[in-house]
This record gives sequence, C-alpha cells and structure tokens, in this order.
Amino acid sequence: ATQSSKNGISVIETADGALTEVHEMLQRMNELAVKGETGTLTTTDRMTLEAEVKQLKEEITRISTDTEFNGQTLLDGTFDLRGYTDDHRVKVDYYADEVTARNYTISSLELVYDSHGKIDKDNTVIALGPEFPPDAKIEDTTKNKITIKGSPDFEMTLSFEKDSTLIVTPPSVLNIDITGIGAMDTQTGANEGQQLPIRIPTISLERMNMEDMRMTTSEECAEANKTIKSAILYVSEARSRLGAYQNRLEHTVNNLAVSSENMTASYSRIMDVDMAE
Repeated sequence: ATQSSKNGISVIETADGALTEVHEMLQRMNELAVKGETGTLTTTDRMTLEAEVKQLKEEITRISTDTEFNGQTLLDGTFDLRGYTDDHRVKVDYYADEVTARNYTISSLELVYDSHGKIDKDNTVIALGPEFPPDAKIEDTTKNKITIKGSPDFEMTLSFEKDSTLIVTPPSVLNIDITGIGAMDTQTGANEGQQLPIRIPTISLERMNMEDMRMTTSEECAEANKTIKSAILYVSEARSRLGAYQNRLEHTVNNLAVSSENMTASYSRIMDVDMAE
C-alpha cells in the first residue's frame, strides 16, 4: 500500500509537471492576444502572432497525448470521469466531482444560436429532469457547448455537433448516464476497497474551447483573450485538484508508516513469546 501510494504521488507529479508547461504556454498566448488587440499592429504583424499561437496549440496537443507514466497516457482523458448520452449528437464533455453518479434526463431542449454562431443561453429552451438541483440552469455557453450549474457545486457540460439543430420535445427525453467511472484507483490500504480514485482532467484544445481560436484581427484577439483566460483558470483548477490528491497521499504514506511500525511490534510480541514462561 505504501509503494502504491508513492507511485500515485509520482503519477501526480508527472501530470503536474506537464501542466506547468501548458500553463506557461497559455500565459504566452495571453501576452500575444493582448498585444494583438492594439490598433498599432498591422495584419502582417498579427499573422506572425497567429503563427506562434498555432505552434503553441500544437505543443499543448502533443503534451496531452505524449505525457505518460508506466506506459499509460495521463492527460488525454484516460483517467477523467466519464459520462454518456443516448443521442450521438450529444456528448458529456465534463462534470464536477460533486455530481452524483446516476441517470439524468432533459425533457425539452432547443438550441438557439446568436449572430456570432454561439449558443444563446438566454433563448435556448431547456427543461431539466428532477434529478438536477432545483436551481440548475444554463450558466455558460460556447459555439457548441452548454454548461449547467446548480447549488451547491453541481456542474455539467454537454457538447453538441457543430451547428446542431437538436430539438428534444416530450414525450421524448435526452438520457444522460453519469457513471462516476474513469479515475485512476490507487490502492492506499492493505485490504480490499481501500482505494483513492485520482481524477486527472482532460487537457485538450477542444476541452478548453481553443480549437477555432484565431488572432488575425483585433476583434479575434479580444475574443481569444477571453478564451485563454478561461483555459488558464481550467488548468489552474486541474493543478489544484492534483495538488490536493498529492497532499492527501503524502499523509496516507505517513499513516501507513505508523501502522506498519505498530503492526510489526505486535507481530514481534506474538512470535517472540517465551513458551517456557
């Protein structure tokens, strides 16, 4: 159990090391986006910025697919929580640890897009099933995603096919299966069931809404600035979660050391008993 816990710490340190580089690249993109917003730059100048951003995006993708521990890829979603729907046009993109694993339903849904091709959260029609928190509603949207939030910490993001005209009307429903499965189970005790599931968030351009990000105009740079800041926050939250896991595992290792010492002492008292006495 001690060795397994230490391996878990090594996994986390490997993932966090890669995320540190992703963080640095996002910060660099943010600098370029701010620079690109100014009116003193020409289109040629912004194309130079765009070329650097393209390389940085490709490197983020490479880090996501190539960061491994013991032959297992860490950042491509292999160890992220999974969820599914019964409609091929809809995918569960993300849900928070606090979301209870069960089946959720949406009884009515009609996506409405604004003039920029982004899902309009104010006009999109949605009716959530009773499994959702009573105050749950659409809080954030992008071109192909909606994020549903509710108290206390409920958060679920659904992604749709591009320009999807998805319409769900009664009696049909959209079924969402939140499995709670996918995290890396790390054995932290000597007995069955004594495990810590380590969730390693997916790091991808799609997850951070950066696939279609451009910086060829001042307006695109302004929009990219917002997207990059959101991506930085996402990576920061991922690193914070991994840091909490590592802190917990370090305490686990210390506790196991104490348990091992006491159990060894007990074992000695039993084995070294004076039979004559």
